Amino acid sequence: MKSYLDKMQKRVEKKLLEYLEELHYPPVMSEGMKYALLNGGKRLRPILHYMTLELLGVEISKGDAVASAIEMIHTYSLVHDDLPALDNDDYRRGKLTTHKVYGEANGILVGDALLTYAFYIVATKSKEIEAAISKLESEHKRTPTDQEIAAELDWTMDQYDKVISKVSFIGVVALEASAGSED
Repeated sequence: MKSYLDKMQKRVEKKLLEYLEELHYPPVMSEGMKYALLNGGKRLRPILHYMTLELLGVEISKGDAVASAIEMIHTYSLVHDDLPALDNDDYRRGKLTTHKVYGEANGILVGDALLTYAFYIVATKSKEIEAAISKLESEHKRTPTDQEIAAELDWTMDQYDKVISKVSFIGVVALEASAGSED
């Protein structure tokens, strides 16, 4: 399991760096985003996304954009949580927090930019996003129940509960965007 986690963590880091290299923001923003995003961490959230895709039999490369966006959103929340108005932390993972390095105002903007860029990545890099949203809108005029999701995946409720405790409509969109329309 350790070697799997290490391999997947490297995959996440590589994809994050690739997406960050595409930035055309002012240097203080792009450097601040890189500082915050590449400041260590286990990358468990995107790894769980990849694991879910593997369980569904989907090629994990289809989930790179969503996995990266998940990590960007998580990092945004950490950057904002560290700000003086909230926890006022000076250090995260043994390094100065983003607002301590780039200033409070830029810390706010770096967090906001990470959140915005996460949605941009999903919208532009997830090749199946439009088809996935259309499929979900036509099939589900409401958020499906856990039983409906389990039935659609051909899982028992026990299997479903072991993989995820709740899948929201947004979570289904993320999986469908990575998996594509399999019809």
